[in-house]
Amino acid sequence: MRVSAGDAQWAAAALMVAVMLMVTQTTHAHVALTYPPARSYDLDFLDSFRTKKPCGMPKGSVQTTLLAGSPLDVTWHLAYPHQGGFSLELLDAQEQPISYFTPNTAGTNFVNTDTTAQKFSMKLDENLVCENCTIRLVRQAKEWGAKYQFLSCADVDIVSAQTYVEQCSSHGTSERGTCQCDKNFYGDKCQYENECDVDEDCLNLGQCVDIGGTSLPRKQCYCVGGAFGPKCSKNSNIKDKSQITLDEMSLKQLGEHFNLYWGIQKETMELEVAMVVKGTSYAAVGWRPTSTTKKCQEFPYIADNQIEPSQKISGSSPYVPKLAIHAMDCTDIVIGSARGNTYRINDYYTRDRSTPRLDTFYGGDDSLTAALGWEVDGQTTIYFRRKLTGNHPTDYPIEDNLMHLIWARGQEEGMYAHSPKSGLEIGNPGVPNFYQPDELKYHGKKGQRATTTHNFYEVHERDIKNTENSQTCGANFGHPHNCNPQKKECKYYAEWEYIESTDSMTFIIQSSNANKWTGVGFSNDTSMSKTDAVIGWIDGAGKPKVYDTWISGYSRPTTDESQDIFDISGSAENGITTIQFSRKRMTEDKTQDLSFTDDTCLHLIFPLRGGTVNHDEQMIGKHELTPTAYKRVCMQSCTKVTEKSMLTGKNGSPAAVLQIHLWPAYILMFITHRYLF
Repeated sequence: MRVSAGDAQWAAAALMVAVMLMVTQTTHAHVALTYPPARSYDLDFLDSFRTKKPCGMPKGSVQTTLLAGSPLDVTWHLAYPHQGGFSLELLDAQEQPISYFTPNTAGTNFVNTDTTAQKFSMKLDENLVCENCTIRLVRQAKEWGAKYQFLSCADVDIVSAQTYVEQCSSHGTSERGTCQCDKNFYGDKCQYENECDVDEDCLNLGQCVDIGGTSLPRKQCYCVGGAFGPKCSKNSNIKDKSQITLDEMSLKQLGEHFNLYWGIQKETMELEVAMVVKGTSYAAVGWRPTSTTKKCQEFPYIADNQIEPSQKISGSSPYVPKLAIHAMDCTDIVIGSARGNTYRINDYYTRDRSTPRLDTFYGGDDSLTAALGWEVDGQTTIYFRRKLTGNHPTDYPIEDNLMHLIWARGQEEGMYAHSPKSGLEIGNPGVPNFYQPDELKYHGKKGQRATTTHNFYEVHERDIKNTENSQTCGANFGHPHNCNPQKKECKYYAEWEYIESTDSMTFIIQSSNANKWTGVGFSNDTSMSKTDAVIGWIDGAGKPKVYDTWISGYSRPTTDESQDIFDISGSAENGITTIQFSRKRMTEDKTQDLSFTDDTCLHLIFPLRGGTVNHDEQMIGKHELTPTAYKRVCMQSCTKVTEKSMLTGKNGSPAAVLQIHLWPAYILMFITHRYLF
């Protein structure tokens, strides 16, 4: 039977895609065919809502020849075990459905016997000949909607025995019908590749480690001190942990189990970063300019037909994902893992929520100049350096400004974090221990990842405590760093003071984001959940509107039943919004306030740019910049206490801005839509 465009028939049920509210939320799938190999670019976050159907990518130069009547194992990469199953279809040369390879059971062609399945074995019909056709994998994600699916396509020629020539995927030679694979390739068609097979493949500068799990490559090079990069091919002048002094670097606690250290090496114009993470899997940190727009996803340029080469690097295309830019989109990322004193640290980039790929995948270069890593007693340390400059879309220059920053750590066995529940929790997983140490798969939620804003040029003081030399019993924060509020240089400015005589705290907040709300928050762990926040603005009549609120999760903040703030004042002058309020260090509200004590210090949360205000309806919009979480602040007594204006120093002179700088938040959003107070 020869199938052509003229006699192709539609499958009994067309794969219709509905626009659903669910898909506007954060979703992850990470599905891509590995054999036959997926179309280029073989990204693994091509969904039925954001990307162009039927495949998310156009046809290109990657074509696999299959023998009619032969057995075939279709395999794919899976980094997130969604609820639901998979189907495999055959599309004709015009990408129209012909038939299913997966059987129809109970009225569906989706196989749902194993939510961690990554292989389907079948035998091609001996009479099936199909030139320039496509095998399409469709993976359900039922927790996000019955019709929300992820796609991956492989272009194939299915030919008869008379014309078939065994090519061994161009990575081996055929001897009497059996493929003899080139070095580091394996599989019956030499279709899979490991980075190494023995230590010598790592240039004798590392160990070849089989990380287990289901991700490819299984065998990877873990380098020793003095080497890093693919196959340990790059030299590092940082060869031993004794060369790294974390105490001399700035520190931020990105999460309960993730500390970020950083510094600027001015002599070599390099950024140095260390991730110290509780866990035995990977650690990752990424960034992009806060000015980045949706246009960034026009890189790499994807033409309608990739068979013809294009010189364009970026540009508008039907294959640019739809919807607004996501926190993970267009990020320059460094990912590292370690085993003992060996490590694997590389420079990555991702266009979207696909699993990050090496910069070289997108035509870039590894911009790291040094790297070192180790794992001791369940704690992983990943250190790297890179140039401050960036000369390719995969590498952003490190700006002396706030940058969008993301971080993540790999999931640990017994502590998997999915929300909503995945196919591991609701389903029939054939691989219940789906996430193995160091496997580059979905990071999970609940303290596993976050986003914030950060300036790598800022120096972060370690301790914020009131001292006997303090002129006031408090401190302050300004953005950008070194800004002077008296000269109106600050886009956001906060000062706070503890008044020992009344056991109360006074805050002054200033914002140059005119006609928008501003405020400050108090958190015990920098996460959005259980955050005490004071939010305010100046109404149309020039009166301050300031509210004591509580954030219980990712839902809207609510005004406290007990408004425990007093001495409220505010103004809007010359484009500067100022609000001032006081509250007791310890309030009587035990459910919607967080209290400072002599033994309890809290993180301060700064919304650097608040959102719009509807004065008529008393409604406010989403913040314009992700709030920044600050290190713990202790409200304690000082020897010298003054109750004079905090915007003036001694004798009325301008107060110096104490640079106690940014501390990242756990994707902290005070407002997610528009909320009524």
